[in-house]
Amino acid sequence: MAKNYSTITILQEIMVILGSKIQPIKKLEKINEVFLTNFGVAYSTIIEIGPDFNIVKASNVPRDMITAVAALNKNPDFIESLENNTLLPQV
Repeated sequence: MAKNYSTITILQEIMVILGSKIQPIKKLEKINEVFLTNFGVAYSTIIEIGPDFNIVKASNVPRDMITAVAALNKNPDFIESLENNTLLPQV
């Protein structure tokens, strides 16, 4: 029961952020903060792909790891996963 309550609370917090009238990048940053705070992960990146495959992202990934995140739109597996709405293979 407690797990369901916390999940609902987190989803509700995300819905409030999505419904707010702030810039899209700020929304992603706030949602990223929710993930970092509630799921105990060290790093998180949220990527929004636009219709022209332009990428908007919110990330707290260290600079030495950011190249992999920044290059996603050039990765053929990533593009194919977007086009087919499938998950990327685990590395």
